[in-house]
Amino acid sequence: MKLYKYTNGTCNASGPAIRALRERAGISQEQLAAKLQLAGLNLNQKAVSRIQGELNRVAKLHQAEKAAEELAEAKPAEPAKQPSAPKRVKSEQGIIVEGLDNCLVKFSKCCTPVPGDDIIGFITRGHGLTIHRRDCVNVPRDLAECPEPERWVKARWDDSVQVETMSTLEVYAIDRDGLVLDIANAMSKAHVKIQSINARPINEGNCLTTLTLSVNSREHLENVVKILKKIPSVYHIERGAGR
Repeated sequence: MKLYKYTNGTCNASGPAIRALRERAGISQEQLAAKLQLAGLNLNQKAVSRIQGELNRVAKLHQAEKAAEELAEAKPAEPAKQPSAPKRVKSEQGIIVEGLDNCLVKFSKCCTPVPGDDIIGFITRGHGLTIHRRDCVNVPRDLAECPEPERWVKARWDDSVQVETMSTLEVYAIDRDGLVLDIANAMSKAHVKIQSINARPINEGNCLTTLTLSVNSREHLENVVKILKKIPSVYHIERGAGR
């Protein structure tokens, strides 16, 4: 195929030959003129050959770009990345504390929290972290207004770890012989370990027995309370140091 046409010994850059080359390359006449600085000049055969070679190069480049675009459109979209699992925080003694790891954890004796209680941590000076029940009398109601609020930190139970903790119950009963023995026998039958037991008389013939037990959950503790309430002369039971 003859791609250029001579008129009076010259080739017209805007003639059908150049138009064919432009269509082959996929570019406009203005783009061609800017690329080769033709600006409508009449060219001889040597110039036309140079133009044809340049257009062939441009055409190949254009075809390569078009093929790359088609390939990109045909390529399946990458599946959305699944969110990575949150980093597990290591628990200490069944407690997870926000912002702290590998710290010494102990349970307060004033309120003796058990798994299932709403809890909070207190950073002590030189003795690690103490866990309190949120309703403990020693925990400020409004942490924002208390002295050194930065020492109180959020804490929660690690549900994947079974923890045995001590809890203190105050058992009120009418004083009678054998009351402490009945309490001890009831706990033994329920397979509840007694850490300490102390009974003392209070006003008008009543008796207060303070009982510290090992339990593994709040539900376990509630079952213990139900057993104690069935003992004759027992009329009230409460946990210590709560509001």
